[in-house]
Amino acid sequence: MKTAINNRISQMRIKHLTLLERLMEYRSLRKAAESLRISEPSASQLVRDIEAMFGMTLFDRGRRGMTPNLKAEALLKRARVILREAQGMENDLTSLSEGQASSFYLGALPRCMQGLVPNTLAHLYRNEFNIRVHILEGSSTVLLSALDRGELDLAITRLLDDHGNVLADTRFDTQVLYEEGMSIICGNDHELAKAKGVRLSELKGYSWVLPSSGSVTRKLIETEFLNAGLSPPKPLVECAISASQLNMVRTGHFIGICPSSIAAQWQQQKLIRVVQVALKVPLPPIVAAWHLTKSDDPLIATIKGALLYNADTIAPKRKHRSRSS
Repeated sequence: MKTAINNRISQMRIKHLTLLERLMEYRSLRKAAESLRISEPSASQLVRDIEAMFGMTLFDRGRRGMTPNLKAEALLKRARVILREAQGMENDLTSLSEGQASSFYLGALPRCMQGLVPNTLAHLYRNEFNIRVHILEGSSTVLLSALDRGELDLAITRLLDDHGNVLADTRFDTQVLYEEGMSIICGNDHELAKAKGVRLSELKGYSWVLPSSGSVTRKLIETEFLNAGLSPPKPLVECAISASQLNMVRTGHFIGICPSSIAAQWQQQKLIRVVQVALKVPLPPIVAAWHLTKSDDPLIATIKGALLYNADTIAPKRKHRSRSS
């Protein structure tokens, strides 16, 4: 059995995987062949080669083109990782030949760009780190999807129930960086700024600015109100980026919500005030996630170590947890 698998791998070429990816995108052999600048008969032969290697049909042929089946979709997930790694190899060799540093692709939530990521990179570069880092900012959905496609080396994101199938997959490993709660915030001149012992029910009548509907934080604040037997607040303004919410709250008209570490940082800078109301629903932890095939990569280990070191300045009392530990 092992010999048969090795034979399949030895027969496979990058062109096979590239065609598989293009077929998944175009659902048309003709369009896929044109995108690769090869003839349609040549593309058809490559498809037959792939199916012969694995001894199974990967596409359903019909008048409307070639529709990938579940086996093709499963194979494509692996193929994308291989293709991205091959491209990364080429980029690194090109950079080295031109006297430039190799590259690392890092994904991060916008809120992690306010402290964790800048501090981590500053720490690394002060210690003779010579890798060029490319950063993709985005929501957990965007980051996990990019990681799944092999477009990121590591993602700093949240563990989400909606994405459990991605992070629970044996292809990925994760490390909890820190855990924290949520805080409700207001402007320094807001009437809630100096109030003590505020009840959740008292917040219903105020003007809210909240993250977009369906976002993690929005779902959690809605859950907080529902658990208390209250209808969730309906925001007058929706902002996806934490800094935008901060500017809205600073006007003194709105109240909003953000992770406790960011709220504490903003309050220390005298930009806002934290409303003294107890919240029970915690935020999902911030984690580092990477492809399992890169678990032995020394660069992953270096960056993960730096992230853990700097995460201690955000939540020093948390317990690190790794699925591999």
